[in-house]
Parts: sequence; C-alpha cells; structure tokens
Amino acid sequence: MAKKRKVTITDVAREVGVSIGIVSRVLNGDESARVSPETRQRIFEIAEKRGYSANLFAAALRTERTGIIGVISPNLSGTFLGSLTMALQRAADAQGVELLVALPKVDSHEIASQIQWMQTTLFDGFLLLSNTLDYQDTIRRLQVIEKPYVSVCAGMHMDGPLVNADDVVALGLAVDYLVNLGHRRIALLYNSNWPLERDYRRYFLQAMEARQLPVIPGLSIDINDALYTPRSPHFQDTWTVNPMKAAKRLMQQPDPPTAILCSNDGFAIACIKGLMQIGVNVPRDVSVIGYNDELISTLFYPELTTIRQPLEEIAANSIELVRTILSQEKFDRSRLAAIRRIIPPTLVERGSCAPPRAR
Repeated sequence: MAKKRKVTITDVAREVGVSIGIVSRVLNGDESARVSPETRQRIFEIAEKRGYSANLFAAALRTERTGIIGVISPNLSGTFLGSLTMALQRAADAQGVELLVALPKVDSHEIASQIQWMQTTLFDGFLLLSNTLDYQDTIRRLQVIEKPYVSVCAGMHMDGPLVNADDVVALGLAVDYLVNLGHRRIALLYNSNWPLERDYRRYFLQAMEARQLPVIPGLSIDINDALYTPRSPHFQDTWTVNPMKAAKRLMQQPDPPTAILCSNDGFAIACIKGLMQIGVNVPRDVSVIGYNDELISTLFYPELTTIRQPLEEIAANSIELVRTILSQEKFDRSRLAAIRRIIPPTLVERGSCAPPRAR
C-alpha cells in the first residue's frame, strides 16, 4: 500500500486561495496578519479538515522561537515539586506556551553536557526549579546556559531572575504563630545538604533573635544524614526514617521543646509519626509545624499546620517573566540578575499545634 502523502502548508494555502506566508502567520497565531476574520477561520477549518500539522523544526528555523519552555526539576516524585510543576502547566496553558520537563543530571560535567544539548533543541528558555544537589549553582558556575532562564522556588539567596516565596516572612510567620500560642522553646528540624534549608535555618535564627527568644543549640537539629537523592530507590526510606529519629532525640532531652518547626512538610509528618511511636502526643505534648502546604499535610492525623507557598502566583509570575525576557532582543545578564519577584506566603492553621501545657 502506498504511503499517504503528508499534507503541507502549501496544500492548505492552495485550497484557501491565499499565500503560504498568510497561512503560516495565521496558524502561528500572528494577529497582525492582514486577513479577514472569514479567511482566518477558513484557514483553521481547512488545516483541521486536511490533517495539517506544523513542522515545528522548520518553524523554529524561520522564527527562532518554538513556544516551548524547558522545565528542569530535580524531583518528579515529590509532592511539592510535583504540585509546582502542575501549577506551572496551568499557567503555561493560560499564557499560550508549552512546557517540557526534564530531570537534571547529578555530576557537574553531565549537567553541563545536558544543558548544552537542550539549548540546541526546541527550548526557547528554561525554568529551573529548586536547587537541590546545587545543580543551579553548577549551571551558573560553569556558565553553560545561554538562553533565558528563571529560577523558581530555589531560594532567595540566588541571583535573579528568580521567583520565590518570601522565606524570611515565612519563618517569621511560623515563629510568631508559635509564640502567640505561648511557646518559647522552639526546635528546628532541617537538612543542610540542601542550600534552601540552610537559608531556612538562618531565617529561623533571625526570627528568634528579633523576638528576643532563646536560641538553644541543642534544639536546632541538622538531619544531614538524610541525603537528597530522589533517584535512589532508598530515598523515601531515608527521607522518612531519619527525621523520625531526630524528632525522638529531641523529645528525649531533659528539657525538650514545646514546639518543633520543620523545614518541609515531609519532615513534619515524619516527625509526628516518630513521636507517636514513643508515646508523645501531637499537639498535646508538643506542637509541630511544617512548610510548603503539600498534599500530605492533610492526609495524616492530626492535619498539619504549615506555611503555604502561593504556587499559582509563583507559577504565573514565572511563565510571564521568562516570556518577557524572551520578548527582548538582547539579554543583559547583569540587569537580569537583579530581577526578583518575591511572593508573600500565608500560614494555614490546622490541628498539629496548640498552646504548651504545663510540665
């Protein structure tokens, strides 16, 4: 059987009775094309009827734009980055662009090779999510990224262009909430292997000192044995078991904390689970508060009080910002580095916090 010939843009133009250029501009969404509404509609109808599909590579060669933004996310299995990716997809749909998602390599040379390869394919620009494994620092240090990019939820310490929740405000909200409940001995569980969480610790200490609260070294626990290795089949075990052990050690101190602030909701849920195993009740014996407002925060009892990152606003700003950069003829790296869109978070009060009881 003879192979069916693929319909071309020339076929569509011939049937409608207009030039190939007009068909190309209309199908690529060019509203400035001088054509009547009736002809524009007929172009779409004929293209659909004949089964015409645009040659994306040819269009890219002509326009140097494909309308595709690459998303590099270090973890596709976690709930926070998964939720952020879906929020970005909704924002991309609303703004008329497409997203393609990839995992970054681990080794610095592999990261450089991966980024260089991606820049030769379809991507107009990039959204770099988070900064686990320091992959964004690697990209910037190696200076291998040439196309526009925006860092998203990677921390306020990063150079711009970036979109991030206001982590300083977030840690302040958490501390204020616990203090208003009556807590003074507040512990922190975090992981220094992740640059973002090193920032959280600094903001937590700033919040405590600003409110003239005691900063007790033994109540700041670095769970650095929980390596952030989402590619490993053992990742979920270590990311759960090690925070559980840390929470138990906290509550077995002679003068334990009355509240525990966790740097992410996963740690907070693991913390509650570990405390249950040694007979410590949350929130009667100790309050626990998380960060991110991930899906898991409402799937455990008690439901988790947490700081909510405004993902829809972050996503909309991220897509809009990379599109704005793409619309410019030249990219001034020094000027772009100063662009910072910081979105205020909110506190979500649920059942894992209560006033401290007398001991």
